[in-house]
Amino acid sequence: YANTALGLDCNGFVGNYLLHAQKGKPWTSQAPDHELGPDSPIRSGFFDRYKHRLLDRWESLDSAKMYIIMEVGPDGVVINGGTAAAAGHIVITEPGRRQDRPGKDGKKSVAVRVVEATASHAPGLWESWYTCTSFDSKKKIFLINREDMVPDRRQISFMIAAVS
Repeated sequence: YANTALGLDCNGFVGNYLLHAQKGKPWTSQAPDHELGPDSPIRSGFFDRYKHRLLDRWESLDSAKMYIIMEVGPDGVVINGGTAAAAGHIVITEPGRRQDRPGKDGKKSVAVRVVEATASHAPGLWESWYTCTSFDSKKKIFLINREDMVPDRRQISFMIAAVS
Protein backbone atom coordinates (compact mmCIF):
# COMPACT_ATOMS: atom_id res chain seq x y z
CA TYR A 1 0.00 0.00 0.00
CA ALA A 2 2.75 2.48 0.92
CA ASN A 3 4.53 2.00 -2.42
CA THR A 4 1.41 2.75 -4.48
CA ALA A 5 -0.72 5.09 -2.38
CA LEU A 6 1.57 7.28 -0.27
CA GLY A 7 3.70 10.11 -1.50
CA LEU A 8 3.93 13.80 -2.16
CA ASP A 9 0.82 15.54 -3.47
CA CYS A 10 0.91 18.43 -5.94
CA ASN A 11 0.65 21.38 -3.54
CA GLY A 12 3.11 19.64 -1.22
CA PHE A 13 5.62 19.45 -4.05
CA VAL A 14 5.08 23.04 -5.26
CA GLY A 15 5.02 24.41 -1.70
CA ASN A 16 8.22 22.59 -0.73
CA TYR A 17 9.95 23.70 -3.92
CA LEU A 18 9.03 27.37 -3.48
CA LEU A 19 9.90 27.38 0.23
CA HIS A 20 13.13 25.41 0.20
CA ALA A 21 14.59 25.59 -3.32
CA GLN A 22 13.52 29.07 -4.39
CA LYS A 23 13.59 30.87 -1.02
CA GLY A 24 16.48 28.84 0.39
CA LYS A 25 14.80 27.94 3.69
CA PRO A 26 16.51 24.98 5.41
CA TRP A 27 14.82 21.62 4.91
CA THR A 28 14.63 21.30 8.68
CA SER A 29 12.34 24.35 8.88
CA GLN A 30 8.60 24.56 8.41
CA ALA A 31 6.73 27.30 6.57
CA PRO A 32 5.69 30.13 8.89
CA ASP A 33 1.97 30.94 8.81
CA HIS A 34 2.49 33.92 6.50
CA GLU A 35 4.48 31.93 3.88
CA LEU A 36 3.37 29.36 1.36
CA GLY A 37 4.52 25.84 2.06
CA PRO A 38 3.61 22.21 1.47
CA ASP A 39 0.39 22.46 3.49
CA SER A 40 -0.91 25.54 1.67
CA PRO A 41 -4.25 25.10 -0.15
CA ILE A 42 -4.28 25.84 -3.86
CA ARG A 43 -6.98 28.56 -4.07
CA SER A 44 -6.81 30.10 -0.61
CA GLY A 45 -3.02 29.85 -0.55
CA PHE A 46 -1.23 29.90 -3.90
CA PHE A 47 -3.97 31.60 -5.94
CA ASP A 48 -4.59 34.30 -3.34
CA ARG A 49 -0.85 35.04 -3.17
CA TYR A 50 -0.28 35.20 -6.95
CA LYS A 51 -3.65 36.28 -8.42
CA HIS A 52 -2.26 39.75 -9.23
CA ARG A 53 0.20 38.00 -11.57
CA LEU A 54 -2.31 35.95 -13.60
CA LEU A 55 -1.66 35.66 -17.32
CA ASP A 56 -4.43 36.47 -19.78
CA ARG A 57 -2.77 35.17 -22.97
CA TRP A 58 -0.58 32.16 -23.69
CA GLU A 59 1.72 34.41 -25.71
CA SER A 60 2.45 36.40 -22.54
CA LEU A 61 4.18 33.40 -21.00
CA ASP A 62 7.92 34.10 -20.73
CA SER A 63 9.66 30.73 -20.62
CA ALA A 64 12.59 32.27 -18.72
CA LYS A 65 10.27 32.80 -15.74
CA MET A 66 8.67 30.35 -13.33
CA TYR A 67 4.88 29.97 -13.21
CA ILE A 68 2.38 28.07 -11.14
CA ILE A 69 -0.47 26.51 -13.08
CA MET A 70 -3.64 25.93 -11.01
CA GLU A 71 -6.62 23.78 -12.03
CA VAL A 72 -9.95 25.55 -12.55
CA GLY A 73 -13.33 23.89 -12.04
CA PRO A 74 -16.37 24.14 -14.33
CA ASP A 75 -17.45 27.25 -12.36
CA GLY A 76 -14.29 29.11 -13.48
CA VAL A 77 -12.79 29.14 -9.97
CA VAL A 78 -9.45 27.63 -8.95
CA ILE A 79 -10.11 24.37 -7.12
CA ASN A 80 -8.82 24.59 -3.56
CA GLY A 81 -8.11 20.87 -3.25
CA GLY A 82 -8.06 18.64 -0.25
CA THR A 83 -10.95 16.27 -0.97
CA ALA A 84 -11.38 13.36 -3.36
CA ALA A 85 -14.42 15.08 -4.91
CA ALA A 86 -12.53 18.33 -5.52
CA ALA A 87 -8.84 17.46 -5.48
CA GLY A 88 -7.65 20.22 -7.81
CA HIS A 89 -4.12 20.34 -9.17
CA ILE A 90 -1.12 22.67 -9.20
CA VAL A 91 2.14 22.40 -11.13
CA ILE A 92 5.23 24.52 -11.57
CA THR A 93 7.08 25.34 -14.78
CA GLU A 94 10.77 24.82 -15.35
CA PRO A 95 12.31 28.16 -16.38
CA GLY A 96 14.22 27.99 -19.64
CA ARG A 97 12.50 24.80 -20.83
CA ARG A 98 10.33 25.34 -23.89
CA GLN A 99 9.73 23.94 -27.35
CA ASP A 100 8.43 25.81 -30.36
CA ARG A 101 5.49 23.99 -31.92
CA PRO A 102 3.28 24.56 -34.94
CA GLY A 103 0.17 26.51 -33.95
CA LYS A 104 -3.09 27.58 -35.53
CA ASP A 105 -3.10 29.37 -38.89
CA GLY A 106 0.62 28.76 -39.41
CA LYS A 107 1.61 30.68 -36.28
CA LYS A 108 4.10 29.16 -33.89
CA SER A 109 3.03 27.98 -30.48
CA VAL A 110 5.06 27.16 -27.41
CA ALA A 111 5.14 24.11 -25.18
CA VAL A 112 6.44 24.58 -21.63
CA ARG A 113 8.02 21.97 -19.42
CA VAL A 114 6.43 21.42 -16.02
CA VAL A 115 7.17 19.31 -12.99
CA GLU A 116 4.25 17.90 -11.06
CA ALA A 117 3.32 15.39 -8.41
CA THR A 118 0.26 13.59 -9.74
CA ALA A 119 -1.69 10.36 -9.70
CA SER A 120 -2.42 10.89 -13.43
CA HIS A 121 0.93 9.39 -14.33
CA ALA A 122 3.23 6.88 -12.70
CA PRO A 123 5.54 7.59 -10.97
CA GLY A 124 3.92 10.41 -9.01
CA LEU A 125 6.66 13.01 -9.59
CA TRP A 126 6.76 13.68 -13.29
CA GLU A 127 7.97 16.09 -15.97
CA SER A 128 5.66 16.82 -18.88
CA TRP A 129 5.16 19.20 -21.79
CA TYR A 130 2.10 21.44 -21.60
CA THR A 131 0.59 23.18 -24.61
CA CYS A 132 -2.32 25.58 -24.75
CA THR A 133 -5.34 24.42 -26.74
CA SER A 134 -7.35 27.63 -26.19
CA PHE A 135 -7.72 30.46 -23.69
CA ASP A 136 -10.24 33.03 -22.49
CA SER A 137 -8.43 36.35 -21.93
CA LYS A 138 -11.27 37.88 -19.92
CA LYS A 139 -11.58 34.97 -17.49
CA LYS A 140 -7.82 34.22 -17.62
CA ILE A 141 -8.54 30.52 -18.10
CA PHE A 142 -6.45 28.27 -20.33
CA LEU A 143 -7.38 24.85 -21.71
CA ILE A 144 -4.11 22.94 -21.42
CA ASN A 145 -3.03 19.73 -23.11
CA ARG A 146 -0.94 17.70 -20.66
CA GLU A 147 0.89 15.55 -23.18
CA ASP A 148 1.98 12.64 -20.98
CA MET A 149 -1.08 12.14 -18.79
CA VAL A 150 -3.84 9.56 -18.76
CA PRO A 151 -6.55 10.39 -21.33
CA ASP A 152 -9.28 11.52 -18.91
CA ARG A 153 -6.87 14.00 -17.24
CA ARG A 154 -5.05 15.17 -20.37
CA GLN A 155 -7.15 18.29 -21.17
CA ILE A 156 -7.69 20.47 -18.10
CA SER A 157 -8.59 24.13 -17.53
CA PHE A 158 -6.03 26.14 -15.58
CA MET A 159 -5.11 29.64 -14.46
CA ILE A 160 -1.44 30.58 -14.75
CA ALA A 161 0.44 33.00 -12.49
CA ALA A 162 4.03 34.22 -12.57
CA VAL A 163 6.11 33.29 -9.53
CA SER A 164 9.41 34.83 -10.65
